[in-house]
Amino acid sequence: MKRIGVVLGMAFILAMGVGAQEAPVSSPMVMVTNPGGFPVQLLMRWIHVLTAVVLAGGVVFMRFVLMPAAKATLDDAAHQRLRGAIIPKWRKIVHTGILLFLISGLYNYLFVTRFKHADSMYHMMFGIKFLLALVVFVLAVLLTSQKGYAERFRANAPFWMGVLVTVAVVVVLLGGYMKVMN
Repeated sequence: MKRIGVVLGMAFILAMGVGAQEAPVSSPMVMVTNPGGFPVQLLMRWIHVLTAVVLAGGVVFMRFVLMPAAKATLDDAAHQRLRGAIIPKWRKIVHTGILLFLISGLYNYLFVTRFKHADSMYHMMFGIKFLLALVVFVLAVLLTSQKGYAERFRANAPFWMGVLVTVAVVVVLLGGYMKVMN
């Protein structure tokens, strides 16, 4: 996992440096350089959206398909073995997805959308969306953690996964609203 983070971080820095070109974004107060220009903007948007599709789809599948099916067909020992086989693999996907969300979201906000919206309403919505996304990240980490402090969340996983799905849907809806704001 550390290697993936290092590689992605280096790729991000390289993409920003190698593709850096003067692509000023106008604002009443600031002119900024958009690192990487359009290709990096597009790549970061794709990463952000595809990460949301993979993670949200995975959680919805696990909560509403896999968990009920496993509960209905497996005894407790088999259910625990299945959980033990799935969670470590899913944890890697979740941690990588959170890293990709943070990198792509920070890039999109700092270099693309921040200067296109002078109104404070957009920035307030961004703050709310970011805080709700942090709730999603914390719940996702807790539900995939094998640490003792996360046991009470894993013990009531259907409830907490329902909360996670609900908050994630609100984040997606806010993002869609923000995308069409003037």
